[in-house]
Amino acid sequence: MGKAWNSIEDEIVKEYYPKEGSRCAYRMEDRTEVAVVKRAKKLGVISERAGKKWSKQEDDIIREFYLKEGGKTILRLPGRTEASMKSRANKLGCYSRTKAMEWSQDEDEIMVKYYPTEGFNVSKRLKNRSKDGVKYRARKLFLRKKK
Repeated sequence: MGKAWNSIEDEIVKEYYPKEGSRCAYRMEDRTEVAVVKRAKKLGVISERAGKKWSKQEDDIIREFYLKEGGKTILRLPGRTEASMKSRANKLGCYSRTKAMEWSQDEDEIMVKYYPTEGFNVSKRLKNRSKDGVKYRARKLFLRKKK
């Protein structure tokens, strides 16, 4: 079980989840997009984008950028979650090359040096690595964030 949610985090979810969806996780330390979706559901907060059809323009953005940028393509799709974008990319036959990219020794050294103090935010130091990617790599390296 993860750490307990506090009233400030609940207010962030209530205020930003309707417009930003799970991406409002970046507004909170140590909260993943999956955790935010679960919390929003528990609080009865619904994303305005939930269930909305994909536009041709959004599909074109995925086709053009997903192969090169992977998960960072989400920055070009306001109101969409990374999970929904990845699902849509898969349906469109677009598979990110960054997904299968091996971690380099330099990246592992950055993880070991900065993850204990920065947590998921170390992803900002790592090109083409998402917060989720950092989370999974930290587990493989047996790293934990200092409290």
